Amino acid sequence: MQVNVEDKSVPTDVRNLAQKDYLSYVTSLDKIYNKEKASYTLGEPLKFTNSTKRVMVIIIFLF
Repeated sequence: MQVNVEDKSVPTDVRNLAQKDYLSYVTSLDKIYNKEKASYTLGEPLKFTNSTKRVMVIIIFLF
């Protein structure tokens, strides 16, 4: 299983988080939906700003 995070517009902390913490999540999805191992690529992040001006980044994986 490989998670590709090649998009340079994704902040470094988010790329590291995706590679570290979301690998088990995409592995589980892979086992549910596929019989073969696959590779996942981090898609364009969605950025939201809340009322305190903190930016939240939603990670989208492309299958």
